[in-house]
Amino acid sequence: STRLVPADRWLDADETLELGGVKLQIRHVGPSHTPEDLVVWMPQENVLFAGDLVFRSRIPFVGQTDNRNWIKALDQSLDFDAKVIVTGHGPISTEARKDMQLTRDYLVYLRKSMRQAAINLDPFEDAYNATDWTAFEHLPLFRAANRMNAYNTYLLMEREAK
Repeated sequence: STRLVPADRWLDADETLELGGVKLQIRHVGPSHTPEDLVVWMPQENVLFAGDLVFRSRIPFVGQTDNRNWIKALDQSLDFDAKVIVTGHGPISTEARKDMQLTRDYLVYLRKSMRQAAINLDPFEDAYNATDWTAFEHLPLFRAANRMNAYNTYLLMEREAK
């Protein structure tokens, strides 16, 4: 008998809630992976609920995201110095900083490697083949997602260069 109900409140600013003595700090970090990204920080437990901002020990799916803002959101999230992170996919991470940094480093590398090619109007295929992917090719989902991530980032770099 589950049914959907409309939200009766919209979180339009950072907010702190306290429920049963547990403090939850809600922070807006979007648009990044999605337009309305939020993270929830539990300072007493050093737990960060990050959703799809962080992908544990694997390549993220970039899609049509604004990965420049996604990097900024990860920088903000790293400031929490979480011990545990609840990600949008996969098991809980007890290596929060390492997993956040991996996602961040991958996004930075995508932007760097595709940016100059887009500015020079080099064909994507040439740019992709000329890029050294060895730092990431061992990770799960590399073969499934990397080429698509690089192409979407290449297109984003073209738009940003205009």
